[in-house]
Amino acid sequence: MVTGKNGNVLTLTYPRNTDPTLTYTVLGSGDLTTGFVAATGPTETTGGVSTYTDNVDVSAPGVRRFLRVEVTHQE
Repeated sequence: MVTGKNGNVLTLTYPRNTDPTLTYTVLGSGDLTTGFVAATGPTETTGGVSTYTDNVDVSAPGVRRFLRVEVTHQE
């Protein structure tokens, strides 16, 4: 996974396995105490590489943002 910035928002690039039973969802949080919620963006179920661009402006003083990828398996 690679994190970066696109203007004033974070980006997260991550690889996806070609297994259709796996679902990849990007989660975001402003702090690590209130938990992560699904970030605005597509849920991916196909192989390849995805780049997620967050929608939270991190340019203001004191604004923090954390992103993570959740992978779930559906049987």
